[in-house]
Amino acid sequence: MCLMKLKLHLNHKRTISTTKEKLLSYLWDLNHMPAYESKIDSIKVQPESKKNGNYKVIGRFLGSKWFGKFSYSLNPSGFHSSSLNLPSGVQVNGGFVVTTVSPEVCSLHHYEIYQLPFYMLPLYPLLKLYLAGTLRDELEVIERAV
Repeated sequence: MCLMKLKLHLNHKRTISTTKEKLLSYLWDLNHMPAYESKIDSIKVQPESKKNGNYKVIGRFLGSKWFGKFSYSLNPSGFHSSSLNLPSGVQVNGGFVVTTVSPEVCSLHHYEIYQLPFYMLPLYPLLKLYLAGTLRDELEVIERAV
């Protein structure tokens, strides 16, 4: 049986005064994630290799406690992660792409793609507004950290 899913694509970019190497070093250390990702309170990273693995998180989403497991892949431009098990049939893919603007300036692109159960349609405008704000906030925190 195939249940319809709502898709929510979110993107935000920010220019940051730092080197690509420094920014990638920060992003590749997934233990930093609770510092910039407001929906995550704690993380347990389980590497399978230098570039791939899984992580488990516990956090809050719109005030409700949640937990999940994600796979991740580090790459020369950033990283990508995908949910493996989330509550309520939600699926999430997302990550970061870093590009060099000049030797000391980078562009940081953050994207998240949500697949939501169709019954969440009435919440779609609120979710879009909330999640877009979290993406902007995350990039501000990352900029301050590097």
